[in-house]
Amino acid sequence: MQSNLIWQLPPRERLQNWRQFRQSLEGLPTPENLQKCVDWWKMVPLDKRVIDPYFSQDWPSPWDLIYEGKFDENAIALGIFYTLHYLGLECEVSLIQDHADDFLGLVVIVDNQWVLCRNWGEVNTIDTIPLKVKMETWTSEQLT
Repeated sequence: MQSNLIWQLPPRERLQNWRQFRQSLEGLPTPENLQKCVDWWKMVPLDKRVIDPYFSQDWPSPWDLIYEGKFDENAIALGIFYTLHYLGLECEVSLIQDHADDFLGLVVIVDNQWVLCRNWGEVNTIDTIPLKVKMETWTSEQLT
């Protein structure tokens, strides 16, 4: 099913489709996994502010996130993180504030090499975010 249609389905079917999507990524090379994941999640309809990037204790679980079906850019970053985490990839979520680009939000860092959610729909390398812009980082152990 096309990822843009998934978000119109009832909650349980969205969860089933997310599982099927994760299964479709198993065994693919990491760069291909990352691009497919970014492409799948960029089809999510955006809402107003859904989560506060400063308060990780209030962030939804992956199942609650998809069940509720409300997303902003930060919630999408969490969705991408959860997807990659359950594929077994080493990843973390970082809150970055880059005054030069007027960017404040969550990004996903994979294998300390790739950055997702920094530029919409793109997979970037870690050198696209200077270390001085990282405000806080959460590991898989902290978020799952």
